[in-house]
Amino acid sequence: NRAMEMYSGVFKHARREREIAILHSITQLGFEHVYFGAEWHNNDPYYRYLTTPFHRGGHMLRVESAFSGFLWSHMPADIIGEGGILSGRLDRYKGLAMTGIELPKLPANLMAKINGFIKKGGVVMMDSKCRIEIPGAVKLDFPFDFIRAGWSNRHEYRGMQHEYDKVKERLNKVLDARFKHTVRGDSDRVLLSSAKWGDSRFVTAAGDRILKDTAFQGAYAREPIRTTIHVAGEAEVVYDLFELKRLDIQKDSEGVLFPADLTKVGAKLFAVLPAAIAPPAMQVNSTVNTGEEASVAVSIKDTKSQPVNVLVPIEIRLVDPQGEIRHQCFRAVQGTEKFEEDFKIASNDPAG
Repeated sequence: NRAMEMYSGVFKHARREREIAILHSITQLGFEHVYFGAEWHNNDPYYRYLTTPFHRGGHMLRVESAFSGFLWSHMPADIIGEGGILSGRLDRYKGLAMTGIELPKLPANLMAKINGFIKKGGVVMMDSKCRIEIPGAVKLDFPFDFIRAGWSNRHEYRGMQHEYDKVKERLNKVLDARFKHTVRGDSDRVLLSSAKWGDSRFVTAAGDRILKDTAFQGAYAREPIRTTIHVAGEAEVVYDLFELKRLDIQKDSEGVLFPADLTKVGAKLFAVLPAAIAPPAMQVNSTVNTGEEASVAVSIKDTKSQPVNVLVPIEIRLVDPQGEIRHQCFRAVQGTEKFEEDFKIASNDPAG
């Protein structure tokens, strides 16, 4: 939770990098028996829908399976609804995955958008559980069918990994031939995601190797992992933002490689930058009275004193003469734009 707070500026401003969206079809869902039984006393029926496999309906189970499969294959995907496609948001992606569409047709206006997406060079993938026919779509010879109701919550996730292992070579072959991995690793038991702002890229890595076969209420223990991460594109510097240190990197023709040590914590955040960053330059009032505002300005340059178009998280503290923190916040400097904010000094704060 502290890491989420510290790097809130990153998560607020950087945009997730996604090549693929998975269709969640409200039309298909409407033709399924999704159980919202009233006999679940004192339980939110929507909670039951999300957490109990038998009651989610086949389409939602397969959407969840596809989401997990793409994540394990280091091609994390978004989920898009029919309304999102109709409003034009599909143009943000290079691929659309369709799973469990057992209806022979979908609404005409939706199909017009999907066919237009294909004509513009988009890739539509349909698993073997799709009955609908779409000219130009890539037909997979397997279903996204990783979840079994019989496993219950105790074994569901472990079972999903086992089912994914059966099809991962075929899935990766399709993905590698049609999409470019922004970030990938040497183990599919490390989940990877990337976000970009300007010339900076942020990579989240989380260990997902399960140590034991059983779990309590789905809370599996993860095994410590050391892995190597590859990030596409040009970069000169990688920082481990959890350990606050610069990492040694290697370069190849496609990008950079760096080590990820997930043995002390299960997940980490890395900053991949075009240049090393100098200590921030800060300006603040020389004096300020209680009840007034202290103006803080922070700017970032590289170690050669040149402006750099990257997103840099910063921590701001106001400390009293005894060293006690009176105010603390986390923000981000956005590229060459100077960060500026005013902080009001409490009327009962001591001088100093």
